[in-house]
Amino acid sequence: MPDIPRQSIEEILAKYELHHELFDVYVEGSFDRDFIFEFLDAFDLRGEVSVYAVDDIEVPSDQVSTLGLGLGSNRNRVITLAKILEERITGAKKNILCLVDTDLDKLFGRMRSWAYLYHTDFTCMEMYSLNDSSLRKFLKFTCNLGEGTASEFLAIASVILPIQFSLRAAIEALGLNLAIPSLNSGILKRRELASFSTVRYVDVFLRSNTLAARAEEIRTLLIDLNSRLNTDIRHKAHGHDFVELLFEFSWLRGGVKLHSKDADVLKFGARIIASGVDFPVLAREPLFARLTKPTSLA
Repeated sequence: MPDIPRQSIEEILAKYELHHELFDVYVEGSFDRDFIFEFLDAFDLRGEVSVYAVDDIEVPSDQVSTLGLGLGSNRNRVITLAKILEERITGAKKNILCLVDTDLDKLFGRMRSWAYLYHTDFTCMEMYSLNDSSLRKFLKFTCNLGEGTASEFLAIASVILPIQFSLRAAIEALGLNLAIPSLNSGILKRRELASFSTVRYVDVFLRSNTLAARAEEIRTLLIDLNSRLNTDIRHKAHGHDFVELLFEFSWLRGGVKLHSKDADVLKFGARIIASGVDFPVLAREPLFARLTKPTSLA
């Protein structure tokens, strides 16, 4: 089956000139698109709101670079699309949402207030699954684990996810082209996630990247970044880290075990976890409340 050609910017602009009633959402990838589709289906709104992954749109690379954004990032392409639409659409504002993960933008004070650019309410789309209701459903029913495992996981996650998030932030702030250590690097007792040590985790990062000379600088920066984080864990966790940690927790507790903990967790993990989301509860979040009102301008 031949690939469907990407929509050009000119085609998109012409569409909005002819059809003022459209409500379109542009997102970073297929998981975001499909998650929103599932939400819309739950409220019988699929016919009123269209959702497109940015891979389906031809966003000129030179315009991405003009904004000072790196190439090869779907997030940066969605941001660029939002800027192009703001500059080229005339007249009344359209029902268009160019939606990106908030990521580190709120922490670094670089949220953009553009007409068509929207951010997730938390750091990323996966964070809508990080709540007691969704976790209980996933861990008890999907993973066949006992009562209390959601609370146990949240206690562990509240220690591990923020230090991973802060370390990612420090790496970006310092302009280092490095990855964070593996989850197991911070575990003191084998197969015991509750034994995770933030001190050991940071030490492993410093040693493995030969950063001893900058240890004090990096530790001071981590303390500062951590002090600026929101108390809600959904504002201080990275989506991949959350998904990896939850499946590691399930694996160690005798729950769901994917064939390949790395490849399969990356490919299917977020989707499996999101299957436990309570959509009526999700509709209370500002972004998704907006999607339930397709006839109302943003």
